[in-house]
Amino acid sequence: VSTDDEGNPLALLSVDEAVNLDADSAAAWAASLGEGQWRLPSKEEFESMRKNRSIINNKLKNKKKQPIFVGDKFYWSSTACSESHVYALGPNGVQCYFRPNASPNYRARAYYSFEKNN
Repeated sequence: VSTDDEGNPLALLSVDEAVNLDADSAAAWAASLGEGQWRLPSKEEFESMRKNRSIINNKLKNKKKQPIFVGDKFYWSSTACSESHVYALGPNGVQCYFRPNASPNYRARAYYSFEKNN
């Protein structure tokens, strides 16, 4: 998802996604991926990825994986916006309008940040 000036990775986004999950299940799925600190992207990370979506989607397309930020798909974030709501990425961007476990089920992409793990 991002690299430093020398091309070293700063963050990764999973090429696979999980579907039909509530917020807690989405977080558990992300955390279960391999060793390290895989998690759901934060609100800010989603906003940054949204700016670079054409680059990200081209990479995913090359791997024959589902693109992100297209159509009416919704993705859980790791950022709470109140005691009862979590930010989610949808067709209108990142917004605070989902109650984590009372909402319909949405998608998840896992995120790994090298900066936060060092």
